[in-house]
Amino acid sequence: MDGALGEWRELLGERATVAPDAYGRNLTEFAARSLTAVLRPTSREEVQAIVAVAARHRVPLYPVSAGRNWGLGSRLPVRDGCALVDLGLMNRILAVDEELHYAVVEPGVTQRQLADALAGGPCMLNVTGSAEHTSVVGNTLERGVGMLGLRTRDLRALEAVLGTGEVVRTGHWAAEGSGGPDWHHHPDGLGPDVTGLFAQSAFGIVTAAVIGLHPRQEYELALVNAPDDGLAGHVDALRRLRQMDAFVDRIEVNSADDPRLIGIRDEARTAAWATWAAVRASEKAVLAAWKDRIAAAFGDVEFFGAADPSLPEPARTRLRKLSGEPGDEYVDAMAGRPVDTRRAFALDDDPAFPGFVCALPAVPFAGAHVTAIVAAARRIDADTGVHTHLTFNSVSAHSMEGFFRVMFDRADPAQVATAHAWSARAQREFAALGYRPMRTGVDTMAYANGHTAMLRAIKHALDPASLMSPGRYIAS
Repeated sequence: MDGALGEWRELLGERATVAPDAYGRNLTEFAARSLTAVLRPTSREEVQAIVAVAARHRVPLYPVSAGRNWGLGSRLPVRDGCALVDLGLMNRILAVDEELHYAVVEPGVTQRQLADALAGGPCMLNVTGSAEHTSVVGNTLERGVGMLGLRTRDLRALEAVLGTGEVVRTGHWAAEGSGGPDWHHHPDGLGPDVTGLFAQSAFGIVTAAVIGLHPRQEYELALVNAPDDGLAGHVDALRRLRQMDAFVDRIEVNSADDPRLIGIRDEARTAAWATWAAVRASEKAVLAAWKDRIAAAFGDVEFFGAADPSLPEPARTRLRKLSGEPGDEYVDAMAGRPVDTRRAFALDDDPAFPGFVCALPAVPFAGAHVTAIVAAARRIDADTGVHTHLTFNSVSAHSMEGFFRVMFDRADPAQVATAHAWSARAQREFAALGYRPMRTGVDTMAYANGHTAMLRAIKHALDPASLMSPGRYIAS
């Protein structure tokens, strides 16, 4: 290891260090991993050189973008003994095409940075509800869900360094030096589509990505409430309207104790479930027709537009995000106070910020399935003595992401252990019911599926020395 660190220091200077303790701290209180080094490249060429050194010395690498994967491990590797490749300094916006609606960005580019670059233009980023200084590429590769749906659907192409040191480009992104412009208009490319191989994978280090942008347009919000015994019918009505394109993804169904709902009318705080759904508002006649149909479907519905003079803050926040403006409001709601997320370790280093751990199952967009997994979650809550905040985000007309989280006191070892046990049990029992995970934390990534053997074969071909992210989303 000393030989590898020496070579990395020759390459990177002070940007190659023995791992500081800060990289092991995380607000989920997972056990810190032993890191051999922290490496902070500024270019793809430096990433290639890092991989070459790792190959010579057989040191595994674990890349992170901004290190803000809160609730799932922050910046922790899955296993001990890795050199952490912190890509936060690779933060250039390489291109923006407002006609074809895409941006080419490096992994350190944040939501705030890209949103500012697009401000005043005709297109916008599909922002998430997470903090404004989270990585666009990192969250996309983790299959995060933005306010306008699943972010991998915005991924048109990417560039990655494999474990062999080879640089690959996917989609119709031409190999460097091959000549001709790249328009990034046909993400499927020619032949097998391999872009998706690098989402939730351990096949390489992504050094740039082509992110599809969305047209800037107006939305109105519908807020619909439902009692617990009406949840199944409520979800089915939402699905039918989504299938007709009355609503856009993401529709968000929250248990009414969600702290992000504080500030809306009393009825939404007392009903068991409160749903936000966005309707395109650019064509007023079309909007009016959809609002009539939505009101007929639910009865108890309230609409909010950006121009409303008495707009409650939760609606104002959501409309801002739907307009492509990221912010820290939801992180502030969890903390119960304003927080500053600009520093990568801010939440992990703050003992007053609540610990939380997540389960993120994929759930069919159907009332019977939603009520079944709610019943399972409540049964696990009763057995373990925790309270789960439940959210369902639509990612298509057929599927929802469950965003289930347990908050705990990070200073209480018993609460930490209980929350971790809840996470492992929830993922296991939900999967047994057919609700398999969409994402997992670093302590529960050993998940086998119907193509695990194929993934191992691809891993061996692209990373024969198993240098890249050992244990990440491929069961041993």
